[in-house]
Amino acid sequence: MNVLYIILTDINNNNLNSGPTVRSMTIRKELEKKYKKVDVIQGENASERFKIFYQLRKKKTVYDYCYIESRVGVTRWTDTKLLFLLKKLNIGQIALYYRDMYWAYKIKVSTGTLKNFLVPFVNKRYIHFLNKICDVIFVQSETFKKELLKYIPNATVELLPPGCDDIDEPLFTEKAALYVGELANQFSGIDLLLDVFSYINRSEERVRLNIVCRKEEYDENLRLIKMNEMCQWLSIFHCSKETIKEVYDKSSVTIIPRNGDEYTKLCLPVKLFEYISFEKPIISIDHGEVGEFIKEKQIGIVTDHTKEEFAEKIIDLMEDREKYLFYKEKIREYKKNNMWSNRVDMIDTILSSE
Repeated sequence: MNVLYIILTDINNNNLNSGPTVRSMTIRKELEKKYKKVDVIQGENASERFKIFYQLRKKKTVYDYCYIESRVGVTRWTDTKLLFLLKKLNIGQIALYYRDMYWAYKIKVSTGTLKNFLVPFVNKRYIHFLNKICDVIFVQSETFKKELLKYIPNATVELLPPGCDDIDEPLFTEKAALYVGELANQFSGIDLLLDVFSYINRSEERVRLNIVCRKEEYDENLRLIKMNEMCQWLSIFHCSKETIKEVYDKSSVTIIPRNGDEYTKLCLPVKLFEYISFEKPIISIDHGEVGEFIKEKQIGIVTDHTKEEFAEKIIDLMEDREKYLFYKEKIREYKKNNMWSNRVDMIDTILSSE
């Protein structure tokens, strides 16, 4: 089996902690474990990737399939040229993981009025281009799939959610909750999270909160900086993938506070599956795909977005040992058959049957 794997995210070997990078590099590792022959196109920029593609093209290798991990936002021209030229290679099937649809919800992730005006138009044209290049488009959730099919109704779209890592069971050392992720309130729900824990610890320290985030985002969040200085129950960490286990060992439950934003209802974030990997029961806002996933798999508790009910559910799970162990066992059951290696098996099965 000969496989071509393309990562369109810029890979900086000094920073491998972002969600897209973690996903892309983990799939690379699993592909290389599964197959003897995997040619990989990745680089710090589009030009570097195209040079590798050009060298591979001269070898005239026959590939059983090509799998592509897309980047966040609009793909650059050089990468687009690379995708266009894929059809000139001898490839059985071409598949791409389509990462985000911010543009469909008028979410402005670019700077400049003209650029934000053009992004939805360009992306609508771009997914039609991808549909012509790719035999299969993978997405993260059923809701995401339904939304994408509004724009390319004739496409073959398959589900490929994130997988779990094979991690030894962490310790349970403290009565503490853990949030891992971004601090932009539009997507994270960080303000609600801080409100909830201020309410829980209003008269005495009852539950600690550990937050793992990027340092540059922390440095821009004045409220979090101030609360970190004032609140003994709050701890902030900036971790790599290699050191984050230390914080999980200090935490008994995990939190997903995102709410309100319509786009995030489509998404199953990588951190959800990281929480599962570390076998920590989850308390989440009942928000779109994440809420449905947690209820269906019985791996935690969902709540509404009021701080009082959110706080009540956190305390309840902390104090109810029987309920806590029930969710932990359900997490282990799910994790067993949903590793990243299982995701690569899914790619192989779908592309081999096309």
